[in-house]
Amino acid sequence: MRRALALVLWLVGGVAAAEPRTWAFALGNNRGVAGEETLLYATTDAARFLETLREVSGLTADRQELVTAADATEVRAALARFSARLARDAKSDDRLLVYVSSHADGD
Repeated sequence: MRRALALVLWLVGGVAAAEPRTWAFALGNNRGVAGEETLLYATTDAARFLETLREVSGLTADRQELVTAADATEVRAALARFSARLARDAKSDDRLLVYVSSHADGD
């Protein structure tokens, strides 16, 4: 986890020095499908990712979306809302960071 955070900080260091604005979408879900062990930190990691970006890159509340403990329908709706906001308000030189912490499979 520390390596991942160090990578994010390094990445954001390059983004923070530039003029483009940062947008961020963070998704965290501790639950998997039946039989999978519940993750301990996925939701808090997603929130901390955004917190770190706010501290080091000037990310503002209107340019971020945090989705936690959501099912697929809720995630799709959040992505649609965020995508509409990007289409309306983002500039061509802005940067988008996406963070996902959850269980995964081939589908």
